[in-house]
Amino acid sequence: MTNGRRGRQLIGSVGCAAIVGLFLLILHNWPALFVRYQFWQMQRLPVVNASDSQEFWGEVVTPCLKRFRILATGNRSREKLRAFVVEFGKHGPEADYRWIVSFPDATLPRRFGGAPYQCEEHKPSRQAECIWAREAQCAIAEDLTRRLLLEPDLIDKYYHVVLFSRRLVPADDLDMQLSVVGLFAGQCDDGFQNRPADEYWWWVRNFILIAHLTGRDDLWIGKSGSSMKAAFKEWMLWFDENADSLAPAIDSATMSLKLSKDEADDDAVGLAVPNIPFVDWKSGSPDASYLDWYDVFER
Repeated sequence: MTNGRRGRQLIGSVGCAAIVGLFLLILHNWPALFVRYQFWQMQRLPVVNASDSQEFWGEVVTPCLKRFRILATGNRSREKLRAFVVEFGKHGPEADYRWIVSFPDATLPRRFGGAPYQCEEHKPSRQAECIWAREAQCAIAEDLTRRLLLEPDLIDKYYHVVLFSRRLVPADDLDMQLSVVGLFAGQCDDGFQNRPADEYWWWVRNFILIAHLTGRDDLWIGKSGSSMKAAFKEWMLWFDENADSLAPAIDSATMSLKLSKDEADDDAVGLAVPNIPFVDWKSGSPDASYLDWYDVFER
């Protein structure tokens, strides 16, 4: 065999190996590539002034819901959801809000800290839809919470949009807000004690949000995910003892122990709930009502 022929065979073998390697690389990264494409399509939707809630719903929210359903179902859906969570916080406020509205009952906690969808409550004809939606809720809660534990600086951005949604506390007086925090705590307590194992990270996310709201980030930052149940118990004891002494902090959108129990003001002003989803938001003042009461089975 001549040297030229050997060289051509070698080049051919290397070329085939490179093609196979590229194919395997694409196959391995296909969920992330697929999600990036779907999320890019969400970002390409027209920039609509979110103050016009009807137009914003029709031009932005509905297409985002459809894109989310595409990426949350089918082959390797769990990997695609994990890749979807990675996109939050990386492309600016418009993109982040589209991430949120793509499925608010997964990207946000439910009102009053409620549990994920309970499929046995729905008719048999809705079971399949409920199952994929519930799986998406639990998956996003887990992956987002793991991100928060690894990247605690992300909590400010996420907390701001949750606060904006009115799902965490209402725009009301302090007593009402603390009562709702108590409801969140009660749901967490039941969740950690009695709910199915696949909901664990759902309750961890709820706990992190109320811990952040009440100025107790020390209970979760730098801690492992497996220790969150014990951290919640510690927070619960602290909250029971100090709830009457909490008031909005001066320099943040959270609460702190500013008042002694004897000095507490029955008419204290509640925590200011923002009217925009992110600090750097520029597209009008969105109507948060569809985030507040959103339910996938009502749309």
